[in-house]
Amino acid sequence: EEVEKQLYLKAYQRHNNTYKIAEALGVSQPTVVRKLKKYRMYADEFM
Repeated sequence: EEVEKQLYLKAYQRHNNTYKIAEALGVSQPTVVRKLKKYRMYADEFM
């Protein structure tokens, strides 16, 4: 889980919206939103 958290943190810092994060990680955009909330990296600033 810590590895996943770091992966999302780096993607969060690199990309400027959840759709780009999803594309980069190969997951759906709703998954990105859910994971960012789970790890307390709030996606609100992207929306």
